[in-house]
Amino acid sequence: SQHQNPTCRKLHAYGTFIALLYLGSTLIAGKWWWTILAPVIAYGFAWSGHFFFEKNKPATFEYPLWSLLAEFRLMKEIVWED
Repeated sequence: SQHQNPTCRKLHAYGTFIALLYLGSTLIAGKWWWTILAPVIAYGFAWSGHFFFEKNKPATFEYPLWSLLAEFRLMKEIVWED
């Protein structure tokens, strides 16, 4: 129910994908300490979708682990959408 707006859903997927690319590139470059920015990138996209398009509060604040798992599920649903 938190992700009815298509733009919000896409922002979640883009943020997760970009954060994964960023995470991989920092590890390949040997800048492991830069990896702390990966969640900022991912959740920046997701939160902007919630605040500006869904007009609701992200579940990240109450359920951080479930929120992370939901990010990957949402990304999968969008990428392999029929």
